[in-house]
Amino acid sequence: MPEIDCSEKHVSVEEAIACARKGLGLTRQTEHPLVGLKENQIANVGQIIGFSDSAGTKRWRVDYDPTKGAHINEEDVSKKGDPRKVCHTIKGCSENWVRLWWRKFTTAGLAGYDNPPVKLSEGAAEIISVHPFQKKA
Repeated sequence: MPEIDCSEKHVSVEEAIACARKGLGLTRQTEHPLVGLKENQIANVGQIIGFSDSAGTKRWRVDYDPTKGAHINEEDVSKKGDPRKVCHTIKGCSENWVRLWWRKFTTAGLAGYDNPPVKLSEGAAEIISVHPFQKKA
């Protein structure tokens, strides 16, 4: 899916998240945690890296890559044949800030969110079942 840049220049993670939520029509009350599954150089397995709608078709996540730096990825695949991905870059934000945000989301634990994770990729259920932030029955 082609990626477009957000027209706004964000100076904080909070500002970029607010812009992505607005673009997706999401609120903190309607969001579901997204759990990372990547084991690459910025391993996020088992970390809450962002949030999605209940169908898993509109989502945002905190991300980092050496070229773009810290950014929020806003993805909307709710309309068949018309996916949209927006990159919200954050000026002066390092990879360490991204890791801190993942830790902030994850430290709250699944019990810290009103809604459960949705549309888990293959293998994610196993990761969540053994992870310390698993919601206790």
